[in-house]
Amino acid sequence: MSATHGLLIARLRDFAEDRNQKSHSYFRVWNEVPTALMIGVVILVIVKPF
Repeated sequence: MSATHGLLIARLRDFAEDRNQKSHSYFRVWNEVPTALMIGVVILVIVKPF
């Protein structure tokens, strides 16, 4: 989650300096990463594999 946050902060700086080279699809995919991580964590808590 921290890596995702750091990556998105770097993209925010690109926007601020008007250097954005990424498409809207790139940001749509990265927008879903925290949700997928959260769902994975919840499943692991419920299943308790260890």
